[in-house]
Amino acid sequence: MINDDKSSHYHILDVCPCSFDHADMRKVIEKVCMATVEQVRTGAQALDFIAKRRYHLVLINRTLDGPMDGLSLLAALRRQTNPPPAMLISNYVDAQTSARQMGALPGFGRAQIEESIAVQRIAQALNTENAAISARPA
Repeated sequence: MINDDKSSHYHILDVCPCSFDHADMRKVIEKVCMATVEQVRTGAQALDFIAKRRYHLVLINRTLDGPMDGLSLLAALRRQTNPPPAMLISNYVDAQTSARQMGALPGFGRAQIEESIAVQRIAQALNTENAAISARPA
């Protein structure tokens, strides 16, 4: 575990429609820190959860169940006054570029989930005070 300070307990929201991908993501997070990891499958569910709790990090798959995709969810978060830090989970460079332009943290692809880059990116996100995405409207 990278952050072995037992007093640090993180709350992470995984916006992911696939239970198998979520299980893999949990394993990555467990390598980084002690965390409560909640899973939702749609952008609407994510916005509802975020309205009720402050998350240290929101991991967003590019494709989601329902009408909202990951980039649309990032855009909705960007319009919030104090959005949580977020990163996109996508293998597509153009999607990662769009997410970064919206103020998301550097993400990684599903194909990289078992590589050290996933652990590094999550650890960096949780240890960066200025990790929140921009709250300025588009």
